[in-house]
Amino acid sequence: MANTGFERSLTLIVKKTVNGEPATGYPKTYNGRNEFANNGTTYPAITLGQLANLQQSAFNIRLGSFKNYVEGLEFGLDIDAVTVAGKEAYRENLVACPIV
Repeated sequence: MANTGFERSLTLIVKKTVNGEPATGYPKTYNGRNEFANNGTTYPAITLGQLANLQQSAFNIRLGSFKNYVEGLEFGLDIDAVTVAGKEAYRENLVACPIV
């Protein structure tokens, strides 16, 4: 595995508030490395090493399906609309993933 300067994550933390207070049961953490099913496809659990070694196209497919899966569980959630800048699933991080 070669470092590319980019890191990947499939951990999603959903924070929901009611009148400024955390809603009961929140925040919730979802991990896209765990097994999940979306649109008739079951994605098996994978390790951090397997995540790091996925082809970019396979990562993008799994990420899109994972987002769709979580949005199906969390009514009204639009992950792309509320993702915090710098916390994207695929982001530059030259410290954790230095190009060598």
